[in-house]
Amino acid sequence: MILRFTIILCLIFCVPAIAQVTVDTDLVRPQPVCVTNQPEPVLIEAQKYEHTGSTLRAFGSVFFQKGKARLNASVAEYDYNARSGRMQDVIFTTCERRKPDYRLEAREVTLLPNNKLRARDASLFLGNLRVLTLPSIKLSTGGQSAANNVFPIPGFDPDDGFTLSQNLRLIDNDRFRTVADLRLTTENGVQGQFTGIYGLNGNLDYFPGRFLTYDSLRADVLELPKEPVGGPCSPESMEPVNAARLRAFGTFSLKQRTYDIENDNLIVYKQPELGLRYIGKQINFTGTKLDPRLDIYPEIITTWGRYRESPGLPGYTDRGLINATAGLNFWSLGPSTTVQPVISHTWATYSNGDSYQQAAYAVDASHLWSNSSYASVRYITRSESGVTPFQFDNIDIFHEFQGAFQVNFSSHTVGLVLSYDIDAEQLYDWEAMYGWHSDCLASWIRWRDRIQRLSFDVTLINL
Repeated sequence: MILRFTIILCLIFCVPAIAQVTVDTDLVRPQPVCVTNQPEPVLIEAQKYEHTGSTLRAFGSVFFQKGKARLNASVAEYDYNARSGRMQDVIFTTCERRKPDYRLEAREVTLLPNNKLRARDASLFLGNLRVLTLPSIKLSTGGQSAANNVFPIPGFDPDDGFTLSQNLRLIDNDRFRTVADLRLTTENGVQGQFTGIYGLNGNLDYFPGRFLTYDSLRADVLELPKEPVGGPCSPESMEPVNAARLRAFGTFSLKQRTYDIENDNLIVYKQPELGLRYIGKQINFTGTKLDPRLDIYPEIITTWGRYRESPGLPGYTDRGLINATAGLNFWSLGPSTTVQPVISHTWATYSNGDSYQQAAYAVDASHLWSNSSYASVRYITRSESGVTPFQFDNIDIFHEFQGAFQVNFSSHTVGLVLSYDIDAEQLYDWEAMYGWHSDCLASWIRWRDRIQRLSFDVTLINL
């Protein structure tokens, strides 16, 4: 008779035959996932097993589960002290259904201690269709990332033609990350930007709240929830535990499109841009604790870089810049509703002797529903003084309204962002998104009207 053994490694206490150990809790996940301070259990089922010290070896029809990651293998070895392991002949998924929407089949899988998984000789299936085969692939299995953009993103716009975009994480650990953002275009060749980020006083965990920038507003609304929508999260459960508030970064760009409002074809070269960013805690003058997804973080950013734009001046110009932004919560409207004034100021100096300043004042009103549906409106007024040699630096819209909402229902999500130029009395940009998701796979389609861009995306979620 084959003995079937089931062992649960709770990461706080172990089976009596193994010495007791204590392991730190996993990293905080991005919004809107609710987390707790309890570690995720590890479940291993096998026909045969043996253990030595903190290492468990399992043989024959091995089933391994940690969080939402599920793996079937012929042989597995797992060190619960180091939280790492290795498996052979593996089928991996995060889907809960009997017939998963996706699965990864690999000759060998290595579980890394920083919530990462590396698969060798891997094939990715959507349903029963093999869509990707790679000699090696690395995925997040929790912690910093709740989604993996494995597939290139196809798109089209009149300026670049047909495009294929991919965001590649070249180095990805708790405190240091390098990312290549690449795009192949039929009209303008290869476009790209390389960015490195280092957490000076903690890990590169995500903050669940918001920033004043228009790109931040678009990102909040025009992305699917990281996992199926559930009930409301308690504010305490989403606060980062060990997230770095002080971060160093560097950027090197090659022919990067800026989509400047006055010149859609403006291209910027940053060779390089170096900087520091400090993300503060929400400034709250009320006794009501906001849902962290509604926080507008104060931040200070300082950069130095060599820049060139096309069309523009020949050669590179150095720029030093400091930007300070703060949102203030004065009125107690409950944990899910907020009206916040926001102030921002930017100082810049250039190697050609020019100097330039920007000031912005805004009011943001937002509401978050229990199913993570979201609505926000902003009024922003801006002013400038001095001279800048760059078009990408100056102000294009001095007075505007921004509106955004995302509606989640069942497995569907609809998002819309609108930007209205008060001085010109016209809607100068809008973007819409429709998405669908199961328990482990998401897909969506987006349209951005100002640049006439249509794009599609498919991503793995719940990792």
